[in-house]
Amino acid sequence: MALSDFGSILVKRYQSELLSILSQFDAPMDLVLEKELSSFIDQISPIQFLKSHGVEKIFYLEPEMNVGSDKRVYLIRPIGSNINKICRHVNYDLDQNINRNYLIIFVPFKTILCEELIESYALLDFVELHEWHIELIPLDSDLLSLESSHSLKNYLINECSSMPRLVASTLYTLFQVNISNQFHLHLLGEQADKVFQVFNYLKSMPLANKPIVNRCYFTDVILVDRNIDLITPLLTQISYEGLLDDIFGVQHGSVNLTEKVTGKSKPTKLMLNSNDPTYSQVRGYHISFLFSFIKDQSKKLIYKYDKGRKQTSISEMKSFVSELKTLKPMEQSLVVHLCACEFLKDVRSTPINQKLLSLEHALLSREQLDEKALVKFFESLLSFQVSWKDILRLLCLYSLLNPAPTKERIKILNHIEKQFIRAHGCGHINTILNLQELGLLNPQDEYVHMCQMGIKKLGLIPKVHKTDSVDLSNPIDTSFVFGGAYKPLSCTIIENFLKQGNWKLGSELLASIKFRITTNLISKSKCLAPEKSGKMAHKQYLVFFLGGCSYSEVNAIRFLGNQLGIEIGIATTSILNRDSIFQSLDDYIV
Repeated sequence: MALSDFGSILVKRYQSELLSILSQFDAPMDLVLEKELSSFIDQISPIQFLKSHGVEKIFYLEPEMNVGSDKRVYLIRPIGSNINKICRHVNYDLDQNINRNYLIIFVPFKTILCEELIESYALLDFVELHEWHIELIPLDSDLLSLESSHSLKNYLINECSSMPRLVASTLYTLFQVNISNQFHLHLLGEQADKVFQVFNYLKSMPLANKPIVNRCYFTDVILVDRNIDLITPLLTQISYEGLLDDIFGVQHGSVNLTEKVTGKSKPTKLMLNSNDPTYSQVRGYHISFLFSFIKDQSKKLIYKYDKGRKQTSISEMKSFVSELKTLKPMEQSLVVHLCACEFLKDVRSTPINQKLLSLEHALLSREQLDEKALVKFFESLLSFQVSWKDILRLLCLYSLLNPAPTKERIKILNHIEKQFIRAHGCGHINTILNLQELGLLNPQDEYVHMCQMGIKKLGLIPKVHKTDSVDLSNPIDTSFVFGGAYKPLSCTIIENFLKQGNWKLGSELLASIKFRITTNLISKSKCLAPEKSGKMAHKQYLVFFLGGCSYSEVNAIRFLGNQLGIEIGIATTSILNRDSIFQSLDDYIV
């Protein structure tokens, strides 16, 4: 069973669990939804599905809530601000002698802190608490995500225990539904080890005896720490999928295109998955090849329309009318993607973006940079009020890729950081401290050395790195995701394992930063189904990124699967882009 089938299994499971919780209230009831959850909740339980199961009205969670029926269901993440709003709602109703029943559903689980906060309001006796265990959400046929927007910070800075718990729970679900009696679990990094510890605890618990009809099959699961490769998510993405995320910001597998992009009277919501006939073919394309593809598809479409209009017999006309059902969606899809493509090309070709990309590629190629000229360049970016995220991003790349002695590197970084604070305010001091703690700014010499060693041993910087010298229409390696300038480190380590069958080179590389790679054979104590060797002969992998991954890495993994003829699914705690990294680490002080 493919990963897409596993995604559909999960959706059905989530729906069943939600209905079980909602059944505790008699219809009708009101649903109060945290706005940040609305997009991906709609993918799992659309409005019509909810309304057909007792939900009468749906509201967004606001500080004040004075309307609705006598039964109210809250659907929220376990965040203190959400609890404060709900408690104010309940207290208002009690003051006004309004008799109402309250049900709070936490996604994906409740926390002790949330319970203690409700108890501090003395309201635990007035509300029912439940958990809706949403784990991986299918974004595409081969891509699943926990959609945890703060996973990077929670994993690597706050060391939040809830994230390993959530990933381990997801891994345990995979373990339960795997049709194979055993699989290999590969752990790359410290956070992967923590997940494995929690997974072992869950595995030690007795398996439920409930029969599992639908199964998936995989032989290897690879858990990859984000802090193994901090460079890749900082780079400018050049694939269509990556650019959509960088420029518009993809939210839960969809993007909202404004009126300025489409020319329509209202925003257009574009679902980014394999169900879109155009997107499924062009998502990994370099933006420059998109126009020729759309042009070719348009010609084919015009030919089919012209051919249909010339039909004279009734049977031929019937055939054409039935074909219109597929031609019309194709036409609409091409128009929307053409509009998006034109907008992305205009944004990408602005002088400032071209300068930023040139510096990025210069840092990657490790050209001998004039330090004084570099400082002046950063100062000019500050004077032109370039986005603070872009400035910090390039500063992090300089910090990670510059093999200069530590004292020289720190001196330059400190100078630019001071200028940055003067230009953008003291409120960003915590952001800079977070970047330093994560190792993106002023990284340890060991990590810089590991990056240099990886570049040399794994050939991360192709000898021919100029975009105009690389055939991006027919890529030969994963560097195509960055225009031929760089191979993603994490994906290249995985590629080496897939080709060599061992982690020798990856282990040598990561040992320099005191990380290790371990492989564990996970077996079921009681087989839920007999293993048939004929069906199990092929390998199927799942690569799970802890702390998030970018669409460039998704495209690189897909490329490896196609190149090597291997089925590879991708899972992640979240989708990252160059802006979301800094947004998640931004602790701006007002």
